[in-house]
Amino acid sequence: MRFMFLVGLGALTGCGIEPLSTAVSAATVDECDVTRCGTNSPVIDSVGFHELNVDGLENAQHLRLVGLEQGGVMYRVRVSHGRLSGLNSAAMPPVIAGPGLTGAQLVVKEPGGALISITITSVGMVHYWAALPGVPHGMTPPLETYDLRWAPFHITQGQPVCGNPASKDDQFDTLGMVARTAVVFEADRIDPDAKTVALTPEAGWFNIGCAGHAIAKLALTGHTEAARADGYQTDLKERQAMLKMLTGDYCGTGEAFTGPGEKLYWRDDRGWMPFLGAVHPVVEARWASTGAACLGVPRLDVHTPPSGWPAGLGMPAIAQIMAACPKLPRCADLDPTHQGGAHLVTGNPL
Repeated sequence: MRFMFLVGLGALTGCGIEPLSTAVSAATVDECDVTRCGTNSPVIDSVGFHELNVDGLENAQHLRLVGLEQGGVMYRVRVSHGRLSGLNSAAMPPVIAGPGLTGAQLVVKEPGGALISITITSVGMVHYWAALPGVPHGMTPPLETYDLRWAPFHITQGQPVCGNPASKDDQFDTLGMVARTAVVFEADRIDPDAKTVALTPEAGWFNIGCAGHAIAKLALTGHTEAARADGYQTDLKERQAMLKMLTGDYCGTGEAFTGPGEKLYWRDDRGWMPFLGAVHPVVEARWASTGAACLGVPRLDVHTPPSGWPAGLGMPAIAQIMAACPKLPRCADLDPTHQGGAHLVTGNPL
């Protein structure tokens, strides 16, 4: 699995991607560590990978998507408008989608040739957390969610792909998603180490984002290519700014200065996402595609993540951040209700 650390613990590093079958046997149902849990969080690859290709191209972990199997019939995978479906003109039915995906298995080939199945045990729904003008929360367009379990091929009683969020009882933590479910969306290519979004969307690729993780939040805040069809018009720089903000990448280098479940409020320059409740009177940061445009009071210096991680860093987060990027300016305007020309501004909850 991919481990992500704060700069004081050696920035981002990896211990290698173990085979999925090994990961399944080693995982526990209640596992909730820094690789599987979090909200505003450095977590991107919850199980060691976050994307697959519908045409069977190898991802960074050398995994290939073979197809979608249901009832002994193999379907071609399609992801469009943030929804999974299976196509086979010779089958009956020729298309499986929505609740009809229940019980279907995404078949993935490991580097050694072994097959792993990711079973869709249920299909649900969540509304975009970001609200369009004149559209209240809860009335925004819906996204499909999937309860996913993985195991060796043709075994349906696998382990959850998604772990519990860090704050299990906090709907704000998951932006309305049910714990352990996932969303998918196509085209955006995300680099989990650099924490960047590729400038050019690529057809065929799709992302899997677990509840509470940064990739799911990109979808729920309308910062994806798929969300454009629902009225959320963002460019690649704005999507990358959202990713930098969620993962606490102040310096813009991929180093994450946050922890799973860390409390944070944010607002955007379009009015899709206002602050909820009281915020700290000092701005946390203002954000651009390059990371923080300016720094106020870092989130880790106001709240300790519910996971208790990170621990023993030895100095305040602001000292670590300024040591990592000494040219990062401090925010002259410390009112978090002032956008300051940034796409996003963050504030610390009281």
